[in-house]
Amino acid sequence: MKPFLPLLFLFNSFFAFSKTIERVQFHGLKKTNEALLFKHLKQIAGTTYDSTQVQCDRQNLYNLGYFVRVTDSLEKVDQNVILHYTCEEVISLLPILLAGSVGNNSFIKVGIQNLNLWGRGGILKVAYQYQNGHSYFFNTTIPYLLQSNFGIGVDAKQFSSIEPVFIDNKRQSYDFENESIQLMGFYEFKLFHRLYLKGLYQHELYNRIEGDEEILFPEKMENNGFGWRLLHEYANTNFFGSIIEGFKFTNYVQTLYLENSATPFYQFVSETNYYKRISTRGDLALRFKFGSTSNNLGYFSPFTLDSYLNIRGVGNIVDRGTGQIVLNMEYRHIIKHTNFGCWQLVGFIDSGTWRHPYGSYNDFINHQNLKVFQGFGGRIYIKKLSDLVLRVDFGYDIGNIRNNGFVFGFGQYF
Repeated sequence: MKPFLPLLFLFNSFFAFSKTIERVQFHGLKKTNEALLFKHLKQIAGTTYDSTQVQCDRQNLYNLGYFVRVTDSLEKVDQNVILHYTCEEVISLLPILLAGSVGNNSFIKVGIQNLNLWGRGGILKVAYQYQNGHSYFFNTTIPYLLQSNFGIGVDAKQFSSIEPVFIDNKRQSYDFENESIQLMGFYEFKLFHRLYLKGLYQHELYNRIEGDEEILFPEKMENNGFGWRLLHEYANTNFFGSIIEGFKFTNYVQTLYLENSATPFYQFVSETNYYKRISTRGDLALRFKFGSTSNNLGYFSPFTLDSYLNIRGVGNIVDRGTGQIVLNMEYRHIIKHTNFGCWQLVGFIDSGTWRHPYGSYNDFINHQNLKVFQGFGGRIYIKKLSDLVLRVDFGYDIGNIRNNGFVFGFGQYF
């Protein structure tokens, strides 16, 4: 009989689990709306129970970011089964904190965010930033309008800083103010797959800083206009506590019609992230970013060389360009699991190159434009606070270790 035992086990398992799901029940929900969760389940009432699909559904629920853990269990009722999910919710109201310092150049951004607004998957963020000026940010998205896959959002900011401006290959510093608002509509094909259409208006003002010697630059410039942005987001990622596996990419194209220009301003950006689980304690993370714009407005150069955005340790608003190629690589390793989450150590290499205003694509291969920084950092991962990550990184220039700096923040760098 021994050779037939595996077949007998499979035979019994088939009849034990080839049952219809009578209903699905959630337990432990305090804030999250059940209708939101059902949108991401394949195993629902009326379908035949499939343990493999239940595992996928459970992972999807965890990937939403609303739960510390999700477990499933079965209850037999006559010839059918009831599928139970027990969920432990995270704290979705969290702080925003980003900071960095290189020499006398520093910045800080603080605020608060709700990552599960009204328990229906909405997002609300309000923040303040100081970086040689006072800036304010407001962002909200409301998905699943009337239980559909459509959503809306608003993104508004008032931004102030000191910015480098380029005219005829010469550089001048300006006090910079930007007021902008974006109204968006989007459609979600499935979890982590959305298409956005945004309409935007901006008012920009540049006031030349006194004391600089270059007199060819105008004292004041305005850059007002309106336009649209088409953005596509797709991700196929799974979360295992602090470890991520999978990939995601974001692409957008934007057109701006500016008051002082006879031709529209175009911008294209593509970003790809890849995460590979190396072991139960470590994962490798890669980010590749390419961007290009129209090259007809030197003072409107949107791509920034900045510790906060792309090269850790380089400084804040060190340079600007009309094109960029950036590659970030880091290895994250868990050194200790704790009751609240874990501690991680990180080693990284950040590299990038930029196209100058009015420059050519040959600027990308000019070694003088290449920046390569490496460094190390630490992470504190707190699973109860919506997988919150407290981050500190120290990066330095491989060619000149005197160029270095710290970057602090919440959340992984990418």
